[in-house]
Amino acid sequence: MRIDIALNGLQTKELTFSYQVFAEEEDNSMQMKKMTALDHVDLFIEEGSFVAILGHNGSGKSTLSKQFNALLAPDSGDVWVYGNNTKEEGQLWKIRQSVGMIFQNPDNQIIGNLVEEDVAFGAENLGLPTEEIISRTRESLAAVNMSEYATHSPNRLSGGQKQRVAIAGILAMRPRCIIFDESTAMLDPMGRKEVLEIIKELNQKEKITVIMITHYMEEALEAGHILVMDKGKIVLEGKPEEIFAQQDYLYEIGLHVPQSVELADELRKRGMDIPLSVLNLEDLLKEIPSL
Repeated sequence: MRIDIALNGLQTKELTFSYQVFAEEEDNSMQMKKMTALDHVDLFIEEGSFVAILGHNGSGKSTLSKQFNALLAPDSGDVWVYGNNTKEEGQLWKIRQSVGMIFQNPDNQIIGNLVEEDVAFGAENLGLPTEEIISRTRESLAAVNMSEYATHSPNRLSGGQKQRVAIAGILAMRPRCIIFDESTAMLDPMGRKEVLEIIKELNQKEKITVIMITHYMEEALEAGHILVMDKGKIVLEGKPEEIFAQQDYLYEIGLHVPQSVELADELRKRGMDIPLSVLNLEDLLKEIPSL
């Protein structure tokens, strides 16, 4: 069977992956068993898109993200990153240059004594000339509005500022795609807002492909496309208005919808003519005076 491999995005075909875990048997003994994390996943994420991946804990979303920069390899099936198969060891360096990852805890990604040292670290590992490293470091700090903190110690920064430094370090490597794996989970509301604004700007202005894994439904409203996962499968896929219109199913698999969507739905039930495309609170408030 011929498979068309896309060169302009991230693609999976029949992707499966399992973890080995200890499970307690009826006789109280512990046996090693396979736990399926990804179950025959087929998807394509186009270059330049902004995709949010939703799902309860254990649904497979973080495992999927780690397949895209070859931190994990498929048990079966395939993952292609801009046409490069993650099973081919000779392509791993190219794949990891193309796809950067930002994790929950920025402290786990920051290693430099100064902000500018930390941002330069990834570019240095690429073997770039010193002048190019300096240029990329400055540009990346400017992109996340952290230039004035270049000579500060990362330890003195807020959580949101640390996460912006981590993003700058990835930007200095010039990836085509950045995966944000619950990257706002440990931040306060202001920090989450700051990081989300940076994420949107990177996608809209820099045309970087963004994959955002989040538990915050309000953040998912900012994406152009949403994937919903359950038990290792993609169970819903579409635009935010299409996904959040299926509230009953989302509740059934342990998810909720943004409060603004719930409010808009409640107003519709009371006879107000509010378009389904109205999802966030700002747009909802604009609609109400006209009613």
